[in-house]
Amino acid sequence: MTKPERIVDHISQLADDVTSRERKRSLLPVKFQGGESAYLDMSQTRAPVWAEVLQSLRDNDQPVYVELDSESRVITQMLLPRYLKVEAIRPADKDAVEVELVISHARHFLSRKHSDYERLLKMLEAAQKNKTTVLVTEDPDTHTIIDVRPDAGKRKKRRR
Repeated sequence: MTKPERIVDHISQLADDVTSRERKRSLLPVKFQGGESAYLDMSQTRAPVWAEVLQSLRDNDQPVYVELDSESRVITQMLLPRYLKVEAIRPADKDAVEVELVISHARHFLSRKHSDYERLLKMLEAAQKNKTTVLVTEDPDTHTIIDVRPDAGKRKKRRR
């Protein structure tokens, strides 16, 4: 099995010209603002819900985290990253550091076993030091941080 590829980006286009009958047996193209593309396998039971979520994210100019099979480019995992500020970083145990994120009451962890541990930790430390926002994706069940990206200015300003 090949290593999954990750994309964290805003959606630029979600094919909406596919009829519901065709969706049940086809691959729905998803295009990202950075130029990458992927597919939803509409034969999977979760795909119609994911298609609705992706459409909502596109309509609201919000980012998405997806993992995809690098050969077929089919989306295998979808998570919702959030723009957050880092309040504190402290050792949790020998396997992880705890990351305190502003406005979250959950305990968040960055595993020292993560393949990008050093890079992610440096981004979190820089965000804390500079009091800047980063785009954080985590496992929703364990609150383990799996991806951190700088806020590239794409964060949509809230309307008042």
